Amino acid sequence: MAVAGTAPESVKRKAADELKNRLSRIEGIARVQTSGFRDIEIWAEIDPLRASAMKISPDRIAGAIAAANINIPAGRMKSSKHDFPLRTTSELKTADDTARVVIYRDNAGRQVRVRDVAEVTERFEQEQTLGRVDGENAVSLLVMKAQGGSTIKIVDHIRKMLDEFRAALPASIQIKTSQDSSRYIRQRLKTLYRSGTIGLIFVCIILFLFLNWRMAFWTAIGIPASFAGTLMIMDYLGISINMMSIFAMILVLGMVVDDAIIVTENVFRYLQAGLKPGRAAVMGASQVFKPVIAATTTTVAAFTPMLMMSGIMGKFISNIPIVVTITLLVSLVEAFFILPSHLADFAKPGKESIKKETGWFRKARKRYRSLIKVFLRYRYGVLALVLTIFLGTLYYAVFHMKFVLFNSKDLVGFIVKVKMPAGTSLEETGRILSKVEEMADSLPKQDVKAAVSMIGMTLDYQTGRVRIGQNLGQTLFESTEFDTPGRRNAYLVMDEIREKVKLLTGMSTIEVNKLGGGPPIGHALEARIGGDNYPTIREIAREVEDYLKTIPGVKDIRDNFSPGKSEIRVIPDPAKLSLYGLTKRDIASAVRTAFDGEVATTIRRGREDIDVRIIFAKPYRDDLDFISQIPLTTPSDKQVRLSSIADIKWETGLSTINRFNRKRTIKVFAEVNTNIITSSELSNTVKQRFKNISRDYPGSSLDFGGETEEQRKSVVSLVKASSLGILVIYLILGTLFKSFLQPIVVIMAIPFSYIGVVLGHEFMGEPIGMLSLIGLAALTGIVVNDSLVMVDFINGARLNGAGRWLSILRSAFVRFRAVILTSLTTILGLSTLAFKTTGQAAFLAPMAISIVFGLVFSTILTLLVIPCMYAVLDDLMIKIYGREGIVFRERDV
Repeated sequence: MAVAGTAPESVKRKAADELKNRLSRIEGIARVQTSGFRDIEIWAEIDPLRASAMKISPDRIAGAIAAANINIPAGRMKSSKHDFPLRTTSELKTADDTARVVIYRDNAGRQVRVRDVAEVTERFEQEQTLGRVDGENAVSLLVMKAQGGSTIKIVDHIRKMLDEFRAALPASIQIKTSQDSSRYIRQRLKTLYRSGTIGLIFVCIILFLFLNWRMAFWTAIGIPASFAGTLMIMDYLGISINMMSIFAMILVLGMVVDDAIIVTENVFRYLQAGLKPGRAAVMGASQVFKPVIAATTTTVAAFTPMLMMSGIMGKFISNIPIVVTITLLVSLVEAFFILPSHLADFAKPGKESIKKETGWFRKARKRYRSLIKVFLRYRYGVLALVLTIFLGTLYYAVFHMKFVLFNSKDLVGFIVKVKMPAGTSLEETGRILSKVEEMADSLPKQDVKAAVSMIGMTLDYQTGRVRIGQNLGQTLFESTEFDTPGRRNAYLVMDEIREKVKLLTGMSTIEVNKLGGGPPIGHALEARIGGDNYPTIREIAREVEDYLKTIPGVKDIRDNFSPGKSEIRVIPDPAKLSLYGLTKRDIASAVRTAFDGEVATTIRRGREDIDVRIIFAKPYRDDLDFISQIPLTTPSDKQVRLSSIADIKWETGLSTINRFNRKRTIKVFAEVNTNIITSSELSNTVKQRFKNISRDYPGSSLDFGGETEEQRKSVVSLVKASSLGILVIYLILGTLFKSFLQPIVVIMAIPFSYIGVVLGHEFMGEPIGMLSLIGLAALTGIVVNDSLVMVDFINGARLNGAGRWLSILRSAFVRFRAVILTSLTTILGLSTLAFKTTGQAAFLAPMAISIVFGLVFSTILTLLVIPCMYAVLDDLMIKIYGREGIVFRERDV
């Protein structure tokens, strides 16, 4: 927020100070960062020539002012009846009080006061930073919330406080607000709530289409019941309602009824066979108890290893596996301990149940039975075809599809950061940023809500890191809401501004950075050039930058090398110092007092502390030649010029020395247009071009950080997590089936579902990204559920005496409805997010695309290919052992 208006700075400052105090008292706010906020000071600007003529040094003036401003405890006075504290006070209050302070009296009784050698005024401290909103000078306050604080609650509290605060302000002061992050959080939550509601409606429609209304109703009741339990556990664990936790609930929305559907569908099947509701509920639930437990644990096993992911990506998605696991476990309890009792009490057998399958569904199942017979007859050809498609899809994905770590569709805004040459004044930095503000003013109002500038500092909005320097500045372009009529995509606006700022001159660097969703992942390219000396690595950095300029799609090329600024160095001569009885500290103090000032004392005025600063008058501070003439007073009360006791030289040095792995380092940064080239492609191109850098420049090295490094870490971490998940799934299946080979039949649904993931991204025009891979990892636990239950049914039929082909055909026929139901509920529950192409919530679409399209293909594979694989396993067992896959024991039969 910004305190602006036509009021004098002192009035705006007072309002800003009070506003900052009120903000700091709001629970959940970590700190309030200010810019353009200057404290009041009293300046005694010394005329050094007059002071020198009177043989008065700045230290003597400072000492006199400090001695005149005292407030010292002096003990206590006690008597038999009283106890009084003693205090000696002689406090200064105003600039006039300071000007009247006596420095010394001569033998004739004449007094020399501070006003005789200095002009004393009350003023604001020297500007270190400036703030502007829409080109108007303002005191800016940036509110940063504490970790765990609720952004929405904090903003609501601030708005309420602002309404009261504005009412007490004069008309000449306005409080402007911008960069309200709660707007985007509310919009994201609204989008996710809407997606979840639509998904829930789809799930209920599917249930009512396949089951009678009583069975569908009690199955659907499990959804709010499971989420109610999840929210209670989340609150107990301290997990907040945020974008990722809500997305996790939408992700699990279709899965949360899978257990209930399997139980309900099996109970429904027994009702159709004529059993009474109570008996049907007991038999239906108990028959699928083990496979449903296994199905849930395999899904949990696919998600929980994500907690092992390291780095930024691991922190970003940590809520997803936790929320999914909690919800699935709650739904499991509901499906086996609550749902069966409801079905036993309210389900009705007889004609209503039988009629439900007389229409289109009975025809569909008959066609499926005919189709599965054909597939089983040509099972080897089917498997060969699916394997060929899988390998072809895998090849296409690896060698022809783009990989973008995060592919955001739109932006909440962007920042233009300016770095001027070292030594640039605050005013010159502000002048350059004013031109950037003019560009913002020329944009349509529906594109940009506000332009907020910070001069003398830059702020990284993702990390909270602040850099201070008069040569630094930034202007934030805040985009309007995503649904604003006529609003352009913020990427288009950013590209337009990027082209315009290229025409500005006089800066060391200027960059345009996006503000968007997702974790901080660094620059698209961050090349680290390391070596023993700066001239060599600077030359390499220039070569890298020149090469980057030749690559299409690469933009915002810059480096972090800062040559430093010219500085005046005062080098004392020890022999001369000894001659005059002075020290190096005396010289340092004199130079500092002359140009930066020294605080002599602090005046207490109400709740405010006001520094009294001793400094040379402006004409002398601005005169570079006067440095050598700075007068110093020796212990013998003689005057000596600075040039007589020290050498004064102009030198240029490095402002900062950056190191990485103990080597001096220069980093080269660049951004990319992902429609032309991705960060990984760019990194590989640069690596190939400079692969011989160690040979050409001995002792030098080139490695990569930023998005490339984060991408590598995230992918490696995810592969490890997924591998562990698949291993745990295999162990669960092996325990269920008591077999080493049958779990392979179920697990084969996982790689074949990848066909859908690749084709889905290609169909949606979406590059593969980190969220796509996370969705793919989650898919591993989802796709095995249907095939797991089908294989368990085949095994059960075998144990009950069914023959080889009858067991496969009957189980596939019986499981057809449950497979279709569980897949459709998950697919439709996520479909609203998978097809989301605008707004911030759209960046979650790749994860939903992976699950939706992968599940579409895995459903087909479960119904048609898994029976074929089971039959092939039978062939293998007969060939090797002369028997089918299940060993029949007499007591089992």
